[in-house]
Amino acid sequence: LASVVLGLTLLSGKSRDKDQKTLGTAVASLDSSLCNNVGNKDLRDRCFTEIGTNTSNLDVCNKIGSPKGKSYCQYKVAVDTNDTVLCRNINDAEWRDSCLKDSAARNLEQWLCNDILDGKVFNECNLKVAVGLGQWDICNNILGLPDRENCFFEVGTAANDPDACNLITSSTLSSVFNSKVARATKNPDICKLVRIEEIQKDCIKAFSY
Repeated sequence: LASVVLGLTLLSGKSRDKDQKTLGTAVASLDSSLCNNVGNKDLRDRCFTEIGTNTSNLDVCNKIGSPKGKSYCQYKVAVDTNDTVLCRNINDAEWRDSCLKDSAARNLEQWLCNDILDGKVFNECNLKVAVGLGQWDICNNILGLPDRENCFFEVGTAANDPDACNLITSSTLSSVFNSKVARATKNPDICKLVRIEEIQKDCIKAFSY
C-alpha cells in the first residue's frame, strides 16, 4: 500500500510539473490554446487569467472555470479598456462594484456610483469622484453622517474651500479642517472659526512669527 501511495504521489508531482511548464510556455507566448493542455483546473484557470488580463481579451477570460476568477479577469479587462458596460455585466457583486468604483474615479462620473450595491464601496466611489472634481456637493450622496462629513473634509481641505466646513457638525473635524485651511491659505482669521481651544491655539501659534 505504501508503494502505491508513493507512486501516486510521484505521478501527481510529475503531472503538476508538466502543467507548470505548459502554463509558463502559454503565458510567455500569450497563447491561450495551450492552457487547454493544463490538467490541473486551478492552474488552467490561472493560465487563462494571466493571458486574459495581460492581453485584455474577454474571450479568454470567459474560458475560466471559477466564477470568482472569471469575474476578476473581466474586472481587469473592463478597467484596462475603460469599458463601463462590461463592469455592469460582471456576475460577482464584489468585482462588479469594484469595477464601477474604479471606472467612476477614473472618468470622474458620479452616476456610475449609483449602480453600486455595497454601501461602503458606494461611499468610497462618491468620495473619489467628489475629491477628483473638487465638488463637495457630491458628498451629499454618501450614506451615513460620519462618512459624509469626512467627504466634506477631504474635498474642502484639498480645495482649501472654507464653505465646506459649514456642513461639518463634528467639532473635532471642523476644527482640524479650519486649521488646515488657515495654514494652507496663510489666513490667520480662519483660526477664529476653530471650535476646539487647543487646536485653535496651535492654529494661531502657526502665525506667530
